Amino acid sequence: NLHGKAIERINIGRGASGKITSVAFDRSGTFGLGTNNVVVEEGTFFQGSNAFGRPLMGSVVGEYSRAALGDLTPNGYCKE
Repeated sequence: NLHGKAIERINIGRGASGKITSVAFDRSGTFGLGTNNVVVEEGTFFQGSNAFGRPLMGSVVGEYSRAALGDLTPNGYCKE
């Protein structure tokens, strides 16, 4: 998470019974804290099975927003 300099969003999908059916790291939900934020490596997720032999869920969706990672708030003030 940019060494603690960003808030990120993970979308969790649930079925009618409440069981988790999907998990997605949403790049468009990333908001930089402070100034000079740069994405060096994009978000990833693990694939395979968990300790119970169940498949891991995950995906990466959306795009990073230049404005959300910029130095100014939406009102034009410096974030620091």
